Order: sequence, then C-alpha cells, then structure tokens
Amino acid sequence: MHRGWELNLRPPDLKSDALTTEPRCSTMTYLGFYVLVRLMVSLNVFSGNINLGIMQVMICNIIITIIIIFIIIIIIILIIIIIIIIIVTIIIIIIIISIIIITIIIIVIIIIIIIIIIISIISIIIIIIIIITIILITIIIITIIITIIITIIIIIIIIIIIIIIIIIIIIIIIISYTVCRPTLDAGGSNGSDEHAMAVVPSRMARDRSQWIILHYSPFKAVWDWVILLMVLYTAVFTPYAAAFLLKEDEIRMKLNMAPGSRNTNADTIFIDPLVIVDLMVDLMFIADILINFRTTYVENGEVISDQQKIAINYIKGWFVIDAFAAIPFDLLLFGSGTSDNFRNYHDEIDDDDDDDDDDDDDDDDDDYA
Repeated sequence: MHRGWELNLRPPDLKSDALTTEPRCSTMTYLGFYVLVRLMVSLNVFSGNINLGIMQVMICNIIITIIIIFIIIIIIILIIIIIIIIIVTIIIIIIIISIIIITIIIIVIIIIIIIIIIISIISIIIIIIIIITIILITIIIITIIITIIITIIIIIIIIIIIIIIIIIIIIIIIISYTVCRPTLDAGGSNGSDEHAMAVVPSRMARDRSQWIILHYSPFKAVWDWVILLMVLYTAVFTPYAAAFLLKEDEIRMKLNMAPGSRNTNADTIFIDPLVIVDLMVDLMFIADILINFRTTYVENGEVISDQQKIAINYIKGWFVIDAFAAIPFDLLLFGSGTSDNFRNYHDEIDDDDDDDDDDDDDDDDDDYA
C-alpha cells in the first residue's frame, strides 16, 4: 500500500563532501525528523522497505553528542557556579575580616579618644580648681582690703557724727532763744519779736502754741541737715553690719561657747561700739518725729502753727514712713537673738563650771580616800 509514499532515506555518499560540510539542520531538527519517521513507520504509513539503520545511527550519535554537550554544559555551569561560590565566599571572608579589622581599629580609636577626653577633663578640672583657688584667694584679699577700708570709713563717719553732734549741741545752745519760746502777747515788743511779727502774720502769732518750732528757723534747717547725715550713715552702716558684723558676732559667739576657744568669762558681755552709735541714730530719728509734731507748715500761703492741725497734717503725710524708719531694729535684734545667744552662752558656761566643780569634788574624794 501507498507505494507513492516511498521515502528515500539512503545515507549520502561517504566519499562526497556532504559529510564534511556543516549540517544544514540543527540537532533538534534531526531529532524531530527521527521521531516523525518512527511514528509514521509504526502507523504503517510507509509500506515499502525502509532502510533506517544509517538514520538511526546518525540520530543516536546526534543524541549522544547532544547529551555529552549538555553534560559538558552542565559541568561547566556547575564549575562556574562553584567558582562563583568560592569567589563570593572569599569576598565575604574578606569583608568579614575587613569589618573585624575596622571594628578593632574603631574600638582602639574610641578607647584612645576616651583616654584623651578623660585626660582633657582631668586637666580642665585641675585648671578650674587652680583658677577657682586663685579667684577665692583674690576675693579673700579684696574682702579683707574692703573690710579694712569700710572699717576706716565707718570710724571716720562716727568721728564726723560725733563732731556734728557736738556742733549741733553748741548751735542749739546758741540759737535756743529762736526755737522754743512762748506765745507772743499783743503788746510784746523787742527786736526779735518785732522781726517775727513782721514776717509772720499777726493771726499766726496769736494762735501759735507754746514750744512750736518755726519751719524756717535756723534750728530746723540745721536739724534737717543732721537728719540727712543720719540717713546717709544708715544707708552705709546697715549693709556693712548685715554683711560683716552679724557674721562676726555669730562666729565670736560660737568660739566663746567652745571651752577651748573661750576668751572671756560669764560676767563679761561684749557690745560693738557701732551698735551703740546706731542706737543713738535711731534715738535721733525718734526725736525727729517729735520735732515734726511741733513744726509749723504752710497751707494756702498761710503758716499753720496750731498744734492739732500740725499733728493731723504730719500723721497724714510722712508719719508712717518716719515711724517705720525709726524702729530700732538693732535694739530688737540685740534684745532677742543676741540675748538668747548670751543666755545660751551663760548656760553653757554654768554647765561647764558645774562639771568642773564635780570633777574637783571627785578629785578631792579620791585624795581623801
């Protein structure tokens, strides 16, 4: 059957150039052709004699060659993969070693930096301590110098105040006849009274009470200057006392409480002369309040000499401020805190004396035994 479907599958002449030339079809083409021929033979497509031996050998050789090539390719690929893996491993190892080396270098650098920082901090601390020591020594020296200067100034001020007080007393004695004088009668006549009546209206002369001080009198002018000097003295003395004297008193009191450093006995009480001077200044401020209650003032161009009006006007004006400024805080401090310290000081001394007496009695008993 199917004679017309004979297939010429004879191999080419071995002596021809067909086998020496490059194949015209690829390996997959021959493999497909072989599979197609075997399929057609199995289906009895060809009825004639088909010599497939040479074709089978060629196809088998091609398949073996393909397999060998495939195996070689796989081996090459595996070798390449192994080489790549080895290279990657080497690179990773190099990277790890580099990281370790870099880490060690960084740690060493950090340690060196920390050591340098510690040394720098210690050096800075030493320098700061030296600078602070120098500053403290300088401050102490300056404080001592300032204390000496302030003490000298205070002594000079005290001397000046004493001189001023003496001068004031002399001035008061000299001009006392112009300050405190009785009320003028209508017929009174002498040189000073006529001058006063010429300056002061007659109505004020009739209404003025006894011991009223004229606000324009020389005594009041001198007294105002004295009070101004007292205010300046207080402005200088109060900060000085708060900064130095109170601290010195506290230190002196602590030293006196200690038996080893005690330099006085129980019957001796030390009072700073500056405290006495300050109390005298406070007394002068109180005297100034009393004088202001007796000093005339001007209202609507008229000199007011009525004692009740003067008191009301002063109470409405500067009385509160003057009264607060005249409070003897030093006296209160001396009578409260300082007296407590002295009381504790006396109690401490008495206790020490009792202990000494007990020790003496014990010694006497031992001697008697």
